[in-house]
Amino acid sequence: MGMGLIFRNILKVDIDTQGLVREWRNSDNIRKYMYNENIISEESHSNWIKTLRNTNKKEVYVILYNDLPIGIISVDDIDFDNKRCEWAFYIYDTSLRGKGIGKRLEVSMIDYIFNELGMEKLNCAVLETNPNVIEMHKKFGFQVEGIRRGDIIKDGKRVDIYELGMQKERWLANRVKINIPDEDLAVFEK
Repeated sequence: MGMGLIFRNILKVDIDTQGLVREWRNSDNIRKYMYNENIISEESHSNWIKTLRNTNKKEVYVILYNDLPIGIISVDDIDFDNKRCEWAFYIYDTSLRGKGIGKRLEVSMIDYIFNELGMEKLNCAVLETNPNVIEMHKKFGFQVEGIRRGDIIKDGKRVDIYELGMQKERWLANRVKINIPDEDLAVFEK
């Protein structure tokens, strides 16, 4: 049996954990992979949390591993008409990388998006400076559908953004090859 992996809605965690999410987002090791590197104020963070209460276009979860918050996973731009959305995640605790957690959370979220949310197309965007995540997504069936050349500026240099996507049929075909026991998948606390 795997270690406990829980995706808890950010609206259901305590104020300290919500504050921790802001600290993570403002840390150098997370900001370097984000489009927007600006420091997030308490007020801005609080307003963002409030907007989540009144939308069905976005879901944000705190990733808990053995009851400790370790990162964020989200579904964005949920489009029920066209049955498509985007997703993203990060693990703040770098000591947990390379332990198979990324694989477990990726499979858990993709299953959720296609099976529970009823989406048929899933997209994500990754900076070229994060090649490990691009390669990880490809292992699960994502394909590079486009590259926005020099789309943003990071540290004074223009950086490409890789647009990746996958349709539900491709996921279902690949999913049977992914051997993860159900007890290793994340539990959603919506």
